[in-house]
Amino acid sequence: MNFNCIGYHGTPYKNVDAIQRNGYQFSDEHQWFGAGVYFFGTMLPLSDGIEEAKKWVLFVKKESEWAVFKSTIETNEYFDCVNNSDDRAFFDKLRKELFALHIKSGRKVEHFKDRVVFKELEKKQSFIVVRALVDATKKSYFNYVISHPQIQICVKDLIAITDNELIASGK
Repeated sequence: MNFNCIGYHGTPYKNVDAIQRNGYQFSDEHQWFGAGVYFFGTMLPLSDGIEEAKKWVLFVKKESEWAVFKSTIETNEYFDCVNNSDDRAFFDKLRKELFALHIKSGRKVEHFKDRVVFKELEKKQSFIVVRALVDATKKSYFNYVISHPQIQICVKDLIAITDNELIASGK
């Protein structure tokens, strides 16, 4: 089965020329899904990828000049917790196992992060794109509180990005 979706990448406007000329740069491995290029997906009315990308630049990066790129993402090597029930079931099982180990080791419930699950998942399965519905309802960045889940996509190999277009920008 082939994975195909649209992702929206928010960036400070000062990065537009570099992205158009050289492509995307990977984030570091300490991000939610590990190292890769991150995008927001759209699943209306739940989440609007364009708005999520814009708000990420404004409120998380604290940049007043923003830009949003629209990219087509295609691959046969993916892990999709949004539309693939087998992948979601595998993730849930792995999460349950890791959470039990976390608690058994005496750690606090609130210190368990799904990022640990995604890092372990990379050891168990081969994929170059991961997409998940992220519970961002508890995240707060300064005066901006995220009050809904987000569709987040991480591309771990640029070969999966088949199209890239600047679609919005502002100050």
